[in-house]
Amino acid sequence: MTDEEDALRTSGFLTEEQARELFADMNEVILAGEEMRRLRNEMTTLFAGLGWTRRGSPGSPA
Repeated sequence: MTDEEDALRTSGFLTEEQARELFADMNEVILAGEEMRRLRNEMTTLFAGLGWTRRGSPGSPA
């Protein structure tokens, strides 16, 4: 490890490259969450159209 690498590691700050990677990873997580919400909404609409409710399928005991 060079002195520069050691200074960066102990300084408490991210390098520009580390910050770029961190924000890219955070963006992936945010996009995945948005995709899951869209999918959940589509599935809810589909199941509601088939008669399903939060209590279960049509004709099932409440």
